[in-house]
Amino acid sequence: MVAEQREVPVVPVLVDRHDLPTTGTAVDGILRHPPIMIDSSNVWSVEPELLRRLAVPVDAPSGGRSTTEMIHLAVRAMLRHVLPGPQHAMGNGTSVASVVADWIDDAEWLRYVGIGNIPGRPNGSAVVVLTSTHLGIIQLDARIAEAESWRWPVETVTSAAAVQRRRWGISSVTDLRLCTASGVEIALDGVSTGQAGHLLALMGSAGPSSPGQGRGGS
Repeated sequence: MVAEQREVPVVPVLVDRHDLPTTGTAVDGILRHPPIMIDSSNVWSVEPELLRRLAVPVDAPSGGRSTTEMIHLAVRAMLRHVLPGPQHAMGNGTSVASVVADWIDDAEWLRYVGIGNIPGRPNGSAVVVLTSTHLGIIQLDARIAEAESWRWPVETVTSAAAVQRRRWGISSVTDLRLCTASGVEIALDGVSTGQAGHLLALMGSAGPSSPGQGRGGS
C-alpha cells in the first residue's frame, strides 16, 4: 500500500496459485498491476512480462550510481562464490566486471556471469555471459582483458549437453556443449556444476528446448 501511494510499481507474482493472499486488507483494489501467474517448474518465465510491465528505462535512477557501476556490482556478486579467494584478493573479480561492463550493450539486462574455459585454453580464462537477448563468451588474456569474444542471440541456442566430471582436488565441474540453429557448437569446459545448472535453467526459460536431452542436460 505504501509503495503504491508513492507510485512505486508493485507487480504480484503468484506461483502455483490463482488468488492473492489476504490478511484482512483488500489489496485487489489498491494494486495497479494485476497479478502474473506462473508455474513453479519454470519461474524464470516471469522475467519478460515483468520487464514489460515495469518498463524500467536503462538509464533509470540507481541511487547515484552509473550504469557501469551497477554492472560492476552485479558481476562481482555473481562471481563471489565462483572465483577463489586469492583471485578476489588480486582484484580479478573487478577486472572481469570491467570486461563485462564494456561487452554488454546498453539495452541488455544482465542475467548471468560465470567462469570456465574454451577447450585448449587455460582453465578459468573465459567468461560466459547471459543477457536478456544474447549468450556470449569472452576470452581473457593474461592481463584479464578481453582478447576475443563471441555473441549469439539466445533464441538461436536450440540444444545443450552437459557432462559432469571431477577435477583432482576440486569440486565437480561441468563441460557444456551448446548448439545453435545454424549448427555452431559452443564449447565451454570447467564450469562449476552448480553454476552450469543455473545457466542451463536460465537458457531453458528463453524458449523451447530441442528433443532428446534438452537444455537441462544430465
